[in-house]
Amino acid sequence: MQYKTIVLELLQQRPEMHDQLRRHRLLLPAVEAYSMELKTSHEAWKGKLALARPGSDPGQMGAIPPFPEEPGVLRPCEAGRVLKLAC
Repeated sequence: MQYKTIVLELLQQRPEMHDQLRRHRLLLPAVEAYSMELKTSHEAWKGKLALARPGSDPGQMGAIPPFPEEPGVLRPCEAGRVLKLAC
């Protein structure tokens, strides 16, 4: 899965945040931090599903679950504390 692509597309849906990160040369660090967080969260979710459904096909457990908040919400202060200017 291309976590960086997913994160970059989400940031591009928020032009103000994307432009602010780009102007302050924080876009790449932000994309890397968010993508690592997304990957970690995704792998943890797959692990929980595997425990809950031991006989299930692991290939079918790869879908990212719905976010508990609005889909596509990026919380600037939580992704590796990269975006201090937006906190």
